Amino acid sequence: MALQLRRGTNSNRTTITPAQGELVYVTDYSSQNVSPLYIGDGLTAGGNPAGVSSINGLFGAVSITTNSIPEGGGLGNNEYFTVYRAADAAGAMIQGGVLSNILISYNSTTHTITISNPSIIQSGTANSLAYWASNGTTLSPSSSMTWNETANLLQNVNGTIQVVANNSNRNVIIADTFYTGTTGNAITIRRARGTNITPTASANGDSIGGFDWYGYDGTQYGLAASISADVVATPTNNSGIIAGELFFTVTNTSGQQLSLMRLVNTGILSIGPTTGTDPGTGSVKVTQTVSGGTSGYVFSGTNYYTDANAATIRLTKNRGTYQTPTVVVQNDGLANINAYGYDGAATQLAGQIAVIVDGTVSSGKVPGAITFSTATSNGVLTQALTIDHTQNATFAGTVTAGTRISAVTPGNYTVDASSVSNQVTLSIGGTVAFANFSGSILVNCYNSGTVTQYLCGGGTTPVAVGSSKGSATGTMASTSGISGYTFTATEAGVHSFYVIRTRTGA
Repeated sequence: MALQLRRGTNSNRTTITPAQGELVYVTDYSSQNVSPLYIGDGLTAGGNPAGVSSINGLFGAVSITTNSIPEGGGLGNNEYFTVYRAADAAGAMIQGGVLSNILISYNSTTHTITISNPSIIQSGTANSLAYWASNGTTLSPSSSMTWNETANLLQNVNGTIQVVANNSNRNVIIADTFYTGTTGNAITIRRARGTNITPTASANGDSIGGFDWYGYDGTQYGLAASISADVVATPTNNSGIIAGELFFTVTNTSGQQLSLMRLVNTGILSIGPTTGTDPGTGSVKVTQTVSGGTSGYVFSGTNYYTDANAATIRLTKNRGTYQTPTVVVQNDGLANINAYGYDGAATQLAGQIAVIVDGTVSSGKVPGAITFSTATSNGVLTQALTIDHTQNATFAGTVTAGTRISAVTPGNYTVDASSVSNQVTLSIGGTVAFANFSGSILVNCYNSGTVTQYLCGGGTTPVAVGSSKGSATGTMASTSGISGYTFTATEAGVHSFYVIRTRTGA
């Protein structure tokens, strides 16, 4: 068996068909970028390259880069790695929301990238939350977030958002809003019956939610106070109207949780027990550190309504209990207005206006009396004036004359005939009536200087016993039983009346 060998240029090789086993050596392989040695099979023109003769179609001493190597095509099909390509792919997935609830970490020693979902999100810096989420963009009904001060973690724990802080004066929640408009921040609490998939309507008495404040007794936490919102009427379907009320609850020293303030949906604020089982008292205390003038009202009430009714302060007294009130009785106090002053050590009562029951109480009738009391120089509260249920006034001290009455005429004026001087401006025909009276009446007309004395009593025509001038400036007549008299002016001007009552009653 003989060895056959040919040599020549690559172009010469392509024109022959080497015999089986015949070798062909290409002399210009370097310049042609082809294999230097081919083996004939008797069939293939130019023969077949001997061994590994090319890389990606290149022959000879080849220097290659990734640009010289084709990829398999398509994401994940034999693609090679570059830093930019990895960053672009991961960034696009995260930005597009393909990945959520993830924790990505990289170990530079093992060159391992770890992606996990432990429901724990590490914050960026101490005492701040750079990012948090759970179950994508919303919280599931069973999930919750807890902030761990020591580990600086926000963690799902099952049902509550809990912040643990080891420093004082911490702002647990800060909500900043930057918006060119009138709306601001809000904390929204929503509650429905049913499920989150199929909610159903709220019902009367449902608690929507609230805010609770707890303290620690050394062993356990206890509720100190709360504010809650309740539904007070089952809503009409599709109305969008939910009638509600606010309840303010505090815990007393016996551990009883008392709902002592209630804001109803008609605008009424109720202070004190809101149920029949709550003990306690209702009281409003206002403290001022400004002037008590017009800019510093302790209490101010304004009514806007088109009718004749006035703004009203209502004070009510019942006997019995909250659930079963009973009738008040004679001398029960119904309302007090007390005024106090500071003596350098404590506040002392200086005066009082009181309303009491002044008679027998029956259906639809509670006779009343108003008393005015002042503190004496010894600090003893003493009743000074009583206006009883018959509208009679009783003074404990001396009544000083000089009360001035000014009015336009014609007009009719009633004067209680006590030892008191009264002035009134009358035109001709103007009248002044004297009730509950027997005694003497002096009438002085300032315009003419005329003083006239009338003796009145027994329901008979009064007697004019004397006048400083030739004639009186008016007439006095009996007009009401044996104790009512009326003066009618016959001269216009200011009249002064001085009365001396010798008897009271009809």
